[in-house]
Amino acid sequence: MSAGAFAGLTGPPASLPAPTPTLPAVAGALEARQLLVRALREAAPGRVLVVDLPAPLRAVETLLAAGPGRALVWQPPEGDGAALAGWGVAARIEAHGAGRMAEVRERAEALWARLDVAGAHAGPRPRLLGGFGFADGGDGAPWREFPGAAFTLPRWRYLREGARAWLSFAAEAPFDDGAQVAAVGELDRLLSLLARGPRGHVVDLEEVGDGVVVDEPRAGFEARVEAIRAEIAAGRFEKIVAARAVTLTLPQPVTVAAVLARLAHGAPACTRFAFREARSAFVGATPERLLALAGLQVRGEALAGTARAGSD
Repeated sequence: MSAGAFAGLTGPPASLPAPTPTLPAVAGALEARQLLVRALREAAPGRVLVVDLPAPLRAVETLLAAGPGRALVWQPPEGDGAALAGWGVAARIEAHGAGRMAEVRERAEALWARLDVAGAHAGPRPRLLGGFGFADGGDGAPWREFPGAAFTLPRWRYLREGARAWLSFAAEAPFDDGAQVAAVGELDRLLSLLARGPRGHVVDLEEVGDGVVVDEPRAGFEARVEAIRAEIAAGRFEKIVAARAVTLTLPQPVTVAAVLARLAHGAPACTRFAFREARSAFVGATPERLLALAGLQVRGEALAGTARAGSD
């Protein structure tokens, strides 16, 4: 992976549009535009370019309003690591079957080998964002739009850590005049969006209205629990987690950003997340940290472990 810092560009080429008149006076907005144009023009064909650009400090879920399509948010508790959001797709890795984890690793290594990083000094490292299903294939709705393993390098990523924030662009080179115009236009729009910040307020469920709840019958759930107990008693299993599905239909739409804001208000010590696919979004808040790796230090905070704690 090569890295470079591009600065000092006097202006965009004549074929690119002038800054949008409504673009707010964001500190560093012109610098970000110059860095992006320079990197696009100098990108090596066949390489995947990542450009880190300065950006204002805002709530990361603001990026969800960039438009429809794939988007994601990962927001740990305040002061506990970087919060980030992604919109669009620069590269996508999907895998299925028992070997899906190894396949993701191999394809990710091949992607990193084609990656070039440019733009602002001390920008964040590129990241693939996604996850693995516990079981491959799912069981239909509501998981039919989520593969057994899926990781995305977003076209645009907003990352905030401490008092610094970056907006990163990623795509495969080369970039003709049309691609450069499109990228600069997206940058102007996203900087305007970040300058305005998130709109709306914490969702009040009374304002949304009463929903229709469809719950699993108690008798069916109890029968399933008894079947699980019998399997464990027979020695065929040591542990089975029984889940119960509850469907809530609301009288009016609620945005993913609004749900995340509500979760941040009600569970500030949890990590909030959202993965939006075509028509579905996987949204939640978890108090667990399964695994965090920083250099040679590994941390975990699993709340429902299946192994006894040891001296190590």
